Amino acid sequence: MKNQWFKCRFGYVNIDEENIYFTDSGIRNEALRLREKTKFSFEVKYKYLIYLLIPVVLGYLVFNDFEISYNWKVQKSIMVIFFIQLLSYAFRFLIFPNFKLPFNQIEEILVNKKSAEIKFVNGDCKKESLKIYGLNQQGIQILKALKFEKFA
Repeated sequence: MKNQWFKCRFGYVNIDEENIYFTDSGIRNEALRLREKTKFSFEVKYKYLIYLLIPVVLGYLVFNDFEISYNWKVQKSIMVIFFIQLLSYAFRFLIFPNFKLPFNQIEEILVNKKSAEIKFVNGDCKKESLKIYGLNQQGIQILKALKFEKFA
């Protein structure tokens, strides 16, 4: 099997001869360095912390040091919107689980119209299942072929 990849709702899925890799970027070299899925398998991407710190510092300067005379309700509303956006960004880029699943630990792959479920034994030797949502037609075909080739 050659290297294949497809996009899902929260990131990318890369597949090679030995593993299935789940990443937020889809970069192959980054995927090859990933560890097996365990209870705490997420990596903090420190390079994105700078992108989070810049808006925090700017927000502080605008609302405290420069003392812009906004109505306090408007100021609080802007800050709430800012923090909601910040949390969604943090979830997407900092906490998205990046891991690999070796084929020898996968028990079953179930493929539906727009989603798939992979049942496997994680790195902690516990049974787990992973649902992949937002699959396109290419992803469904790749997983069906993988299911037939490896788990038939």
